[in-house]
Amino acid sequence: MRKGQFDMVILTEVLEHVVYTEALLESIKRVLTSSGLFILSTPNRGPRGYHDSYHVREYTAHELRTLLSPYFSQVEIYGLGDIRFFNWHKHRLRSARRKRVIHLLCKPRLNPFMYPFTVARENSHLLFGICR
Repeated sequence: MRKGQFDMVILTEVLEHVVYTEALLESIKRVLTSSGLFILSTPNRGPRGYHDSYHVREYTAHELRTLLSPYFSQVEIYGLGDIRFFNWHKHRLRSARRKRVIHLLCKPRLNPFMYPFTVARENSHLLFGICR
């Protein structure tokens, strides 16, 4: 791909699976235009947080900012959801009950997994990075 070819690059739930993150970030920076935007999401690795054995590495908000800052002059990190609800849902409810509970919560147009974007907190389920 040519240098400065894209106005935006989006990675959702990818970074935690990448072994050579620095090489990936260098490539993303190279293909973005000078005013390009890089948006990513990744699970939050908080102290009581989520862990998936298929992930190469998980990040806290601070670690994610530290990783991205050498490549982008502006790095904003936001949080979404609540890891406590996610863990409760994953470990306490089983398939039929889980589906019924989720269906009841979603009926009035509530999504129990998603809350408004906030500054990333220790208990945020997902981290979102917006980089320029």
